[in-house]
Amino acid sequence: MSSSDLGNDPHDQGQGVDRVGGEEAIGRPASIRTSRLALKELREILRDRRTIMTLVLMPLLVYPLLGVTVQKFLLNSLQQQQSLVYDIGVANESDGMLLLNLLHQGKLLLDEQQPAATEPERADPMADLLGADASAVELKVIQPFEPTGTRDQLQQMVAEQILQVGVIVQWTGEEADPARQPRFELIYDQRVGAAAAARDEMVRRLQAVNDTWTRRVLQRAKIANDLPAPYIEQHVASQTQSFSLVTFVPLMLVLMTITGAVYPAIDLTAGERERGTMEILIAAPVPRISLLIGKFVAVLVVAMLTAVVNLVAMLITVYTLGIDGMIFGDGGLSIVVVLQILVLLLVFAAFFSAMMLGLTSFARSFKEAQAYLIPLMLVALAPGMLSLMPELRLTAALAIVPLVNIVLAGRDLLQGTLVPAMFAITLISTSLYGLLALTLAARVFGTDSILYGSDGSWADLFRRPATPRSAPSMPAAMFCLAVLFPSFIVIGGMSSRIGSSMDGKLVANAVVTVMLFGLLPWLFARLGYVRIRSAFFLDLPKLSAFVAAVLLGCSVWTMAYELEVLTLSASRIELLKQIFEGMKFDFAAIPLPLKLLTLAAVPAICEEFFFRGFLLSAFLRNGKPWVAVLATAGLFGLFHVVVRDSLLFERFLPSSLMGLVLGVVCYRSGSLYPGIVLHALHNGILVSMSHFETKLLERGIGIDAQTHLPTVWLGVALLVIGAGAAVLLWSTRRTPAAKLVPASL
Repeated sequence: MSSSDLGNDPHDQGQGVDRVGGEEAIGRPASIRTSRLALKELREILRDRRTIMTLVLMPLLVYPLLGVTVQKFLLNSLQQQQSLVYDIGVANESDGMLLLNLLHQGKLLLDEQQPAATEPERADPMADLLGADASAVELKVIQPFEPTGTRDQLQQMVAEQILQVGVIVQWTGEEADPARQPRFELIYDQRVGAAAAARDEMVRRLQAVNDTWTRRVLQRAKIANDLPAPYIEQHVASQTQSFSLVTFVPLMLVLMTITGAVYPAIDLTAGERERGTMEILIAAPVPRISLLIGKFVAVLVVAMLTAVVNLVAMLITVYTLGIDGMIFGDGGLSIVVVLQILVLLLVFAAFFSAMMLGLTSFARSFKEAQAYLIPLMLVALAPGMLSLMPELRLTAALAIVPLVNIVLAGRDLLQGTLVPAMFAITLISTSLYGLLALTLAARVFGTDSILYGSDGSWADLFRRPATPRSAPSMPAAMFCLAVLFPSFIVIGGMSSRIGSSMDGKLVANAVVTVMLFGLLPWLFARLGYVRIRSAFFLDLPKLSAFVAAVLLGCSVWTMAYELEVLTLSASRIELLKQIFEGMKFDFAAIPLPLKLLTLAAVPAICEEFFFRGFLLSAFLRNGKPWVAVLATAGLFGLFHVVVRDSLLFERFLPSSLMGLVLGVVCYRSGSLYPGIVLHALHNGILVSMSHFETKLLERGIGIDAQTHLPTVWLGVALLVIGAGAAVLLWSTRRTPAAKLVPASL
């Protein structure tokens, strides 16, 4: 978008903007202006030939060539696989002799049927291209144990890929019974090509024996009680994973998404500056943050368009060449998986678009911007290649590493092995990194040192201000949040795995809470030269605010608890019981004072210090009060969803509700202390009820069983909530609105 387009727009004429406060004094809402800016930027980008080449021509040329290459590679590898000898393991010698005899019979039957068979119907085009004789495959039956082995031993050897298939023979009836029949259990890993090929050949031969037996029985007009070689299957996950082509799919999509965002990011920042239109654009009656968001949305849209076009071109190529079964498996690719991949790419594209805009905002020319982005792309390529390692698993630690988490999550999605908790951690961590990159880009974009070529540098982003601030800046808040979340995932999980008593685990968890939610925001505030007293709302409020906090703390927990019960199904309740079953008895034996200290008091103080202190003051400094309260409440609920390596989605709404109440109390009272009292009472009541669970069950109240509270309790709680809200409003009705926000904002 050229600056003249914005300046000559008749809708923009005469629209005054308060540039100091960053809000429009007169005119349309900021959201409408930002959307119109984004549309203009996007229109200009899509008119450029270089964008069309990246968006359309590259997928049309690259993927057919890549697909033909992959097809040739698969043909060669499959043809080589057919000459391999597959090892079939059995538990003992007698089972081996029986299986070997049946497999030999099946091979002879298939050889007899082959000349008389008509042209078979083949659903897999790869089979037509191969045209190989499946009977050339050799199955070697071996007994690796002496004198006999067990099911667990066979499963272990299959998992280590020593055997392609393990076979357990189960007999029906007594040993002396002449009608005694064997039943074969096939143990293999369906994701390993050699194991799947060996299983397919075994099934073909056993099925040939069964089909021949059935035909003979029908010819004699008799009814068979059992087939001679019935079989069942059991899937085992290999410990040593083999390389899979499916890993290339998310990696290619990620790299193409990055490529699609490169040129728009450079053109909308360094390109504007090189053409001499950036100064005019900045001087337009539009807040700079609106300009940046408009450019960000345009870059994000182009990046996602590139990702969608590449995904469509890849799928068309794969299905046209008939290699979809070799890449995506027998089930193919479902619409749900495609949508999940697009969500991953959307979050990743937002992260990289914001990062590229921040980097290119430093550049004064197109070439300088390219010099910044080429190392970034090379650095991004390294973890992407690392994720091609088949033995690399998506753990909680890797789920917080940018790019690696996206590629591994995409791979697990296509293989159907993605853990929901890892998917959520990947989305949340990448979103936080994107917010951090966007806030840093907002701090750089349009600054005088960059715009007019003065002595600005990268150190300006992290330089301590000369004068103290009353609240942290938004980049500092996002930076702290982006550091805290991965630390919370990694360090929090380590504290719960300490091999000591349950008392020691609770103490360790409390120490981690103090470090992450207490010391970390305090450190960021000190480094940012922020006044601790004003940033964390440490002024004493009126006594009536404490009264309101006590009333709300004793009553709001009932609404949060009922909200959680309403969102739970019976199956989910049973699953939660299984998750916490191992902790139940140890937890009941812990002294109540220790539980109140570690699970009620410490979290209440530290979490309020971070969420309603550091974060809320930063959001109030940069936005409207209701937005600040809602944002911190949502983040508060999000942090309570992740528990160890699992996700408790039912905790989001109750925790967000509590975060909303705590945010309102802090904002209305202008102090952090009432919220700490409210939070501690809420936690303490729930901990106490869990401690006295047996006595409550005698009265028909089961907290752990997730049953509804008595109606009388709920009625009394509503009255107390109303009284607490009335006291809170009465105690702050004469407080000027300006004093509810930290001074000097």
